[in-house]
Amino acid sequence: MFYKIFPTLENKYLYFQILEPDVTPFRQHVAWLKEILAMSQDHNDFWIKGSVSACPSGTAWIDYHINGNALYKLGDAGFHEYLKKVQIRYARKRNGVTFRGCSGTFYGGYDVSIFQNLYSSKTHEEWEYIQSVLHRFSYDTTILNYCSFPVRIQDIRSKYPNTVMIHSKWFALKRKYDSTFNCNKEHTSTCHSFQICSS
Repeated sequence: MFYKIFPTLENKYLYFQILEPDVTPFRQHVAWLKEILAMSQDHNDFWIKGSVSACPSGTAWIDYHINGNALYKLGDAGFHEYLKKVQIRYARKRNGVTFRGCSGTFYGGYDVSIFQNLYSSKTHEEWEYIQSVLHRFSYDTTILNYCSFPVRIQDIRSKYPNTVMIHSKWFALKRKYDSTFNCNKEHTSTCHSFQICSS
C-alpha cells in the first residue's frame, strides 16, 4: 500500500506525511502542524525526513532506519527510481500474493527495506549510486520514534526540544485502555502523561 500512495497524491501535492494511529501530538492546537510544514520548507532536497529509533533498548544503537512516520517527497523521478530498486530487491509472498518493497523479515516493513537497500550494495556500480543519493535521507526528531517503551514527557522535551509528536505504542495503548490515564494530570507511576493541551 505504501508504494501506491505516490501516484495517487503526486499530481496534487509536493509532500505527504504518514501518521499512524499511535502517533500523538503534544503541542497546543495546531502548533505541531506548523512544525511539519516547516520540515517541508527547508531546502536540503530530501526524499524522506524522519526519526531514527530513540527507543531505550539494546538494539537501538544499531538501528538507523528512518521510521515510516516521516515526511516524503512527491513527484521526484530520482526518488521513484530508488523506490523501484527497493521493490525489485525485496519481495515476499503471502497466500500466493507477492508484496514488493518489504523484506519480509520480522523486522522488515517498507521503512526498514528502504533503509536496508542503502547498505546492501553488491557491486561497485550500486555503491556509486548509493553514494549519489545518500544525502536525500534526512534525520529529524520533529516526530520522534519511541517504540513501545514508557514515556516521560519531561525527558523527551529535555533531550529532543524540537519534537512535537511522538510515535509510541505504549502511550497509545495507555491512552486507550487505562481509564485512569488523564492527559491533563501528572502521574507518579512510570511516566508523566503528555500535556497535550499545553504549549
